Amino acid sequence: MIENTDHCATSPQEELQEQHPAMNSTISKQINEASQSFFYPNSKVLKNKYRITDQKILKERCSDDVKKEMIKLRQEPLPEQFNSSYLKYLHQRLFSHAFEWAGHTREAPFIFEDSSIAFMPILKRKGFTKPFAIGKKIQEGLEKLDKTLAEKNNLKGLTREEFVEHAAELMINLHHLHPFREGNRRTKRLFVEQLAKAAGHKLDFSLVTKKRKDFVRTAAMEHNDPEPMKHLLEDISNPEKFLILQEFTHSMRELGLDEKNYRLAVVAKEGETYHGTYRGSGPNGFMIDVQGTFILGNKKDLTPEQIQALTIGESFSFTAPKAQRPEKTQRKTLLPEEKKAVLTNNEIIEKSKDNASIQIKRKAQAHFAPWITSHALHDSVKAMPQNLQEKEQTTKPMAQSVSSLRQTQKDFQETILQTNNIVSNDQISIQIPKEKRSDHPQIEKQPPKKAMVYWNVATKKMDTIPSPSMDTSPLSPHEQLSSWPETEGNNTKHRNFFYPNSITLKNKYGIQNSEKLKVQCAHDTAKALIHLRREAPPQNLTSAYLQYIHHTLFKNTFEWAGHTREKPFTFEDGTVASMPNMKKDGISFASEKQIPKSLENLDKILAETNNLKGLTRETFVEQATEMMIQLNYTHPFREGNGRTQRMFFEKLGQVAGHTLDFSLITKKRMNLASIASLHHNNKEMMQHLFDDISNPEKTLILKEFMDNMKTIGLESINHRLIMTAQEGQTYTGFYRGSGPNAFMLDANGTFIIGNKKDLTPKQIKTLKIGDALSFTAARAKQQQEVLIPAEKIAPLTNNEITEKIKSTASIQERRKEIETLCKIIYGNRHILQERIEIIHKNPSEAEQLAYQIATSPHSISKLSGTKLCGIKNNARAHAEANILPLCRAIDHYINIFKQTERKILHDHHAHQKRCEQSVKMPGIWIQNLLSLSKEQQQETLSNSPELRGEIRTYIRKINERLSSSDHEAIKENNHERLAKSLGTSVNKAKEIIENVNHIKEIEQQIAPVYFYNHKFYEYTAPNRHQSIQKNNDIKNSNTLDKTIIQAQKATHNVRHHDKRQENIHPHKTEQAIAMKS
Repeated sequence: MIENTDHCATSPQEELQEQHPAMNSTISKQINEASQSFFYPNSKVLKNKYRITDQKILKERCSDDVKKEMIKLRQEPLPEQFNSSYLKYLHQRLFSHAFEWAGHTREAPFIFEDSSIAFMPILKRKGFTKPFAIGKKIQEGLEKLDKTLAEKNNLKGLTREEFVEHAAELMINLHHLHPFREGNRRTKRLFVEQLAKAAGHKLDFSLVTKKRKDFVRTAAMEHNDPEPMKHLLEDISNPEKFLILQEFTHSMRELGLDEKNYRLAVVAKEGETYHGTYRGSGPNGFMIDVQGTFILGNKKDLTPEQIQALTIGESFSFTAPKAQRPEKTQRKTLLPEEKKAVLTNNEIIEKSKDNASIQIKRKAQAHFAPWITSHALHDSVKAMPQNLQEKEQTTKPMAQSVSSLRQTQKDFQETILQTNNIVSNDQISIQIPKEKRSDHPQIEKQPPKKAMVYWNVATKKMDTIPSPSMDTSPLSPHEQLSSWPETEGNNTKHRNFFYPNSITLKNKYGIQNSEKLKVQCAHDTAKALIHLRREAPPQNLTSAYLQYIHHTLFKNTFEWAGHTREKPFTFEDGTVASMPNMKKDGISFASEKQIPKSLENLDKILAETNNLKGLTRETFVEQATEMMIQLNYTHPFREGNGRTQRMFFEKLGQVAGHTLDFSLITKKRMNLASIASLHHNNKEMMQHLFDDISNPEKTLILKEFMDNMKTIGLESINHRLIMTAQEGQTYTGFYRGSGPNAFMLDANGTFIIGNKKDLTPKQIKTLKIGDALSFTAARAKQQQEVLIPAEKIAPLTNNEITEKIKSTASIQERRKEIETLCKIIYGNRHILQERIEIIHKNPSEAEQLAYQIATSPHSISKLSGTKLCGIKNNARAHAEANILPLCRAIDHYINIFKQTERKILHDHHAHQKRCEQSVKMPGIWIQNLLSLSKEQQQETLSNSPELRGEIRTYIRKINERLSSSDHEAIKENNHERLAKSLGTSVNKAKEIIENVNHIKEIEQQIAPVYFYNHKFYEYTAPNRHQSIQKNNDIKNSNTLDKTIIQAQKATHNVRHHDKRQENIHPHKTEQAIAMKS
């Protein structure tokens, strides 16, 4: 059975949602432009790796590749945990041959190789009145999917009927999300197939006709009706029904009736009666045509008389018997059926209210509902119309309200910023690594021992961990307030923090709209942060200073600013509020008794460690990490813990002599680090975070990246996991661009910021955006040992050598000479062009060509001019007179060609030898010398021949490694030029120039007698090359290959033939020369 596939080219069934007048026209225009970037210019064909611009051909090619990949994926081991990362992985595998953006969700900006940016936050299918999930709702939906599957243990341990219930909800929700630009249906079906296999069930969507798939989607999308989807999954999971469907499908294929895909073919539903036309039978099933719908029944549902007597075309009725499941009440069929006047609609509705099966379904739907988008299913457990066709005619499209459109506009505001000033180096989809991944990475049940183990999980599953609403985002003036109550114990006083019947915290402004309060609070805290950063911290930090920071940040907004949550607080209105217990998304924070003890313990640790003063940066990071985790667990305030904690640690770093910059940490990363430490007892992510914001090299490259994002308008990256590469760890993904000192790798949606020192010079010079890349971050000690890195230069290919030779002036001059003579002799200057190209590949051909022209010039082509009865006109005489000059020109051409080739190979070999040398950092001697005065330097050098020898050796190594162009860049203090030449970062280039200049200063202090032939900037490469070339020429002259000897013989033969012709016809030659003149 060949599986149906959806379109790979743009489908006429998909279109952008029409914009409401209330939506900002600029936003609408930018969305449309970004959506159009998925297509070739002025075309409705999606950009693809095949470079196919015909929609039908693209569809066929993509379909073939998808089928092959599905076979491979079904043979791979199943993942331990199903989640959105596995969904993206499946999409990437299925469509990586066709589309660059395979595995990337449609709402996130994707940068093509041609540097165009595309995203599609709004997508609506033609014929549907409702759009799919919009903007950030996609990621929210995927996060809810992860949470649901984790809580339900991947639907394992369920009966087949229960699995069908849950899988139907999952399928419908995924259809509402429609997370990818193309290929959603195939990806979704394969995902659910694999999920069923892991849960011990079998699904085969190849047995479902295209007509039925469309019918099911319409019912779910337009009418919030899950019943057709459940019926579908029941048919392809029930062994008996599966057998009947398979039998029908095989029969249709054998008969060549592929048009069955355009029929609605379903298995008879238990308890339903069908009336139609008998169309035939197989070994186990039979088919009845009910108003154009194929109903497939089991022969067990017919009497022996019917089986024997029924003839094709005969009308008859039958009822599918109910299974023996008294606890399950049968539902109405999704198909047109015989109308029964048994119950009225009101009676059906009343009975439905007490239906146990419906109550079960409502609970299941309530479980799945949190990750359904706002326009997704509502409670659909109600009485259905008699048939869905009637329902489709009576259901009216639901128009979006102006308020929902405003919310949509707000949801997109961050995404739209990303369309301004398109950058030539991303971000960063998910893209997804191209390497083969047979095992899907999963979160370990036990906290991993190595930090990178967890980060790899986070890298490939950044959306799998439920992100709590904890106040753990980076310091930002726009940090969102948690304006709804957390799950607590039996304490009810927490409600007094809010206005009555509201989710808005009481505040001094009297604002009862949570959004307006958030904006006002952000404004106040932004000003307070500026004030706090200007203040000098106390020399001894305590929990009292923590409370002071909280009070300063929130005193203009909340009455209880600076007060811890466990203590009862009395508002001006007389109400008393407290929150002794706090729990968010499964994480319980410190209880009423633990809060004061934790703060006392904080004071004790700070006093005993003298506020972490005098520690190395590494030790400070370790201890500060422990304190941050403990303080995060304490969560002492009702609101604003994150901002308060981060400012507290900024001040602690200031006192301890270390700088912390939390502005370089995204909300996504802070949340993941907090969850890892509190929920998984893993502190490694938090320690990596502190290392990133305290290490000067790492803060430099993080800041470079963040500033670049702001410059190009991509400020909204708080939802991304962005971190620097950790020493000793290997990362694999897609290269997304670089800055002066850093580069970015997109590892399945996580942005890894690497130092250019971790790339080879060749990689820095040749990497292009979108290239697959794997690198290992060097350890700090390894980086510090090298001043100028070595570079491996590849040998020249034959084509490269030939092109270099052809581009030299001497060869071009000789080529023009040959062409001029060819024009005189044959009337066509390019007559020997193909023969010359053959000579480039095989120089021995030159001898044969010269001999052929000398002895039989007519064999090449007809000579210019005419000859009649022995009388030649001027053109013919002129042509013959220049035959031997042409032979000599070819001889000269090949000699120069070989000489040039030898020089190019020699120069390239010298370049290879020069670049393969690395120069280590200078020893401690340079620091010692530079700390002395000039007089002391001279004295030290004059008294230490060993030191002078060491300096001479070091200078020689630098000179041998750097080219004359590099020396010029150092003279000009041009960091960018030197960095580009050496294939390193700008920071490293600055370091090289600084060290070279220091050595130059030391060199000037040494008497000229020691360095008369080692003057730093008088050292020139050509002098060395000349001496090397002489030696190599002698060596090469002793090892001439056979082709050179043959070329010399060819020259001798041509000259000998020339002399022989002159001896035989001297008068003719002279006459020809005279004519030429």
